[in-house]
Amino acid sequence: MRWHRRPPEAEHGRAGPDRPAAGRSTRPPDQAADLGEGLRPVLSEGVRHAALARAWAAENPDEALAELLAISSSFAPDPYVLHALCLSLKAAGQQTAAVTVAREALPLCFRARQGLLAAEILEAVDAEPEALGVSRVQLLALGGALAETSLWPLAVKLLAALVLRDPGDAKAIRGLRRIAASRAAQHDPAEATRIERFLQLVADDGRVEVAGGSVPPVDPAWRTR
Repeated sequence: MRWHRRPPEAEHGRAGPDRPAAGRSTRPPDQAADLGEGLRPVLSEGVRHAALARAWAAENPDEALAELLAISSSFAPDPYVLHALCLSLKAAGQQTAAVTVAREALPLCFRARQGLLAAEILEAVDAEPEALGVSRVQLLALGGALAETSLWPLAVKLLAALVLRDPGDAKAIRGLRRIAASRAAQHDPAEATRIERFLQLVADDGRVEVAGGSVPPVDPAWRTR
């Protein structure tokens, strides 16, 4: 499964006379997205696309960051803008601010079904998923979706975090074993073995398998390496 950054209107088909584009407010632009957002207006697609284009161009990171901060404080929360803002803050060395933005952005990313945005935020921000408010169900879904993509190492990280939290988490263990089998099938036996050794050390079920054979006994000293 390949993830793409897509504009909100692409999520549920094209807009029509009886069907406004997803992510586009049906309320006047001078109204707030909801009462909990103060009186900030909904961000127009034109402003969003122009700001993101400048941010990803990275010709002047400081100016792009300042523009994203201004948009974020002036308009209702937008997952695309918050994603760009989070990554820009992280690139600028502002870790604490990046984590704060990540906590706001991630629920919006999941609500908009933008897994790639959520994945890139989790990969960039140096914080535990649970500290960012990401639930077990969300981690399982994201880990499964990323397993067959180039972001599979992040899937391993997310699913392994669940197993560390609960060594008997059968769904997370199955997810990791699927990734191990996939890596073995793609001629990456070292990674497959590494995943299975992790499960041998941590998981409760005691099964240790990889495609094409079993994993040799683990040297106890490996725990301290």
